[in-house]
Amino acid sequence: PGVDLINLQFGYGAEQLEECDFADSILRLPDHTDTDDGAFTDTAAVLHGLDLVITTDTALAHLAGAVGANVIVMLGKVPDWRWQLDGGATPWYPTMRLVRQPELGNWDPVIEEVGRLVTTET
Repeated sequence: PGVDLINLQFGYGAEQLEECDFADSILRLPDHTDTDDGAFTDTAAVLHGLDLVITTDTALAHLAGAVGANVIVMLGKVPDWRWQLDGGATPWYPTMRLVRQPELGNWDPVIEEVGRLVTTET
């Protein structure tokens, strides 16, 4: 309650959204998003209007960080080198928080921490 979810995934993998129990309550952007003026142009504009972005997609995370959006990145146990090996912040994006998977394949602690962060900030 009180939360609007917006899907920022396009192309391959976006069909997985339909498997979600609450798929009907997730807003989807138009199919032509980012096709008229270039990659990420529309998405960058959308990010400016959001209170918070929560993602595992690092391309979206970099874009959100670059435009100064508040973003939480959920990282797997073995992240890409850009995210370093520990810590909840990155020197590149001051509005970004990193939540790291403590055990390979176990996302429950990550989701719980994101829930705590979101509850604390609202």
